[in-house]
Amino acid sequence: MVEIRKNASYLVVVALSVLCGLSLAVGVYFVSISLIAISFILVLYMALMSNRNESLRDGVFWVFLISLLLTSNIQKTLGISVFFFLEFILLVISPFLIANYYRCVNESSFLRHWTYIIVVFIVLSLISSVFGRSTFMASIYQFFTNLKIFIVFMLGFYLLWSEKTNRNFMKFVGWFWLPILVFILWQWVFPDSYSEVFSYAKPGFDPMGIFPARALGVFQHPSFLALFAAVCLGFCLAWYVLARMKKFIYLSAIYFLILVASTERQEIIAAVFSLLVTFLVYHRLRYFAVTTIVLLVPILGMLAIYEEQVVEMFDKESVMWGFSGYGEISHPRPVMYIESFNIANEYSPLGSGLGTFGSAGALKYDISMYIERGITSYPWFYDDNVSMDTYWPNFVAETGFVGFILMLVIVLYPTFYSAKRLFSSKRKDESKMWWFLSFFGLTFMLVLSATSPSFQDPGLFFLPGILFGIAFKKDAKQTGGVGVHL
Repeated sequence: MVEIRKNASYLVVVALSVLCGLSLAVGVYFVSISLIAISFILVLYMALMSNRNESLRDGVFWVFLISLLLTSNIQKTLGISVFFFLEFILLVISPFLIANYYRCVNESSFLRHWTYIIVVFIVLSLISSVFGRSTFMASIYQFFTNLKIFIVFMLGFYLLWSEKTNRNFMKFVGWFWLPILVFILWQWVFPDSYSEVFSYAKPGFDPMGIFPARALGVFQHPSFLALFAAVCLGFCLAWYVLARMKKFIYLSAIYFLILVASTERQEIIAAVFSLLVTFLVYHRLRYFAVTTIVLLVPILGMLAIYEEQVVEMFDKESVMWGFSGYGEISHPRPVMYIESFNIANEYSPLGSGLGTFGSAGALKYDISMYIERGITSYPWFYDDNVSMDTYWPNFVAETGFVGFILMLVIVLYPTFYSAKRLFSSKRKDESKMWWFLSFFGLTFMLVLSATSPSFQDPGLFFLPGILFGIAFKKDAKQTGGVGVHL
């Protein structure tokens, strides 16, 4: 019976492939894309439901990682944004992730408590949409957008992260810097040639005037380069702590330089701060002075060298943020924060509803709130989704102070739990290394979220987001249970 189903599935895939070829031949591209998507889903489900399901789980990680790199370069080269494919992958595999996570929840008190908070937040966000001013399409779109952070967390619990996967990822991190540096040098030294190939790349200028431009590396935006450099830096330091191999120190230095080359100030600050806090927790608050000096000296040295550029940049930013005491606040982030708090007060206690302000749903389907509050008059409003450039105004406005606090707790809960496990673990083993990575990744994203849509974009949150689930399962394996109880 199983063999018949398997053969039938293969026949369906072949039939879909033939139909896809015919539709391409006659120029019906919408049908072709639909058939490709259906074929992809069917093949993926066949693989994940096969007897080799366990060994294929980690393959999801590699599919997502490779897809992220491909979509970045497709956008740079052709100008076609295909990042929806990353969300499409998450949506397709979500039934497997939810089923696996449900089994973990049943055996862990911590996960049960965490899940209760998530469910309460989801229910309250729906209630706010009913009694707020949400439109149907905007609220539905934003509802599924808000779920992405939870699906990425579940992906971490789904992955096995076998020894083979760990070895391959170590090799990946060990050499990933090389193509990044080649692309950066190409961009800086031969900008005309680079622009001819990647004609849709928009690196932007270095706000401090140190480098020729913001480095992109193998990505389409400096923020992606900065995030991957920071996470790879975290992995190298964690591996060094575990194995004490000098090559990881050299790799750490390289990835730190790549992070600086991105000129993404918030990522640099978030990475340094998160590493400082993580090492303090790892050493159980010992070596505070040494840790602080080692991490801050490179930053302070660069600030001293480029003092004039840094002072000029901060003077300009302080005026836009309203810190200088004169001039109108014009920077998008403070404007969005101020208006989100005003909306939360006006629509207390549960906010204005999903898809009304500061979210992808609002920008796509309903900008009436922006129009009413005069935000569309700012020159940056229609510029490359700037109104979604910060994570938290969305929750403050759309779910009120109650929803905002719940969402903040949802992120803080696993962060503090990772810190607790890292602090309490006395053995220098694989489990402690993963709690090191989990705490660093979540702290980094949490700090970054103040000025970035870090948790909303699966491409940004993918690597840091899976670390908590992997750490949890590795720890459970060593302690003899599926879950570690509070």
